[in-house]
Amino acid sequence: MAERARHSGLTVAVLGALAALVVCLGVAALDVAVPATAGAQPSETTTTQPVDDQDFGEIIPRPNSGRPPEHPGDRGGWQQLALFFVILAAIAAIAVAVWWSSRRARRRREAEGTDPLSLAKARGEGLRRPRD
Repeated sequence: MAERARHSGLTVAVLGALAALVVCLGVAALDVAVPATAGAQPSETTTTQPVDDQDFGEIIPRPNSGRPPEHPGDRGGWQQLALFFVILAAIAAIAVAVWWSSRRARRRREAEGTDPLSLAKARGEGLRRPRD
């Protein structure tokens, strides 16, 4: 029974390798069969440089060139500021919850006598050498 399972695994591996070989040969055949069309063709040279000193606008605005918020959802509006503080409060709440849960778990392990730190201290392991 084990020999048959090994044999079927070997067959799957051989078939997989054969399929990979067929795919590689197919890709190579397509590469040879399709002629390259992007050869050197005569054309005009184009450039992305501006031809004169036109003002094309400012992608990055200059400092203090903005406008004050007119609607609650504008940059710097009360909704954006409120969202910022809500996100800060949520991150702080998550940090406090993790700290509190860790503290409760440590106290529970100390009460059970299974706290790794307390056990190591009792054995004298993991302690720093006293200062001279």
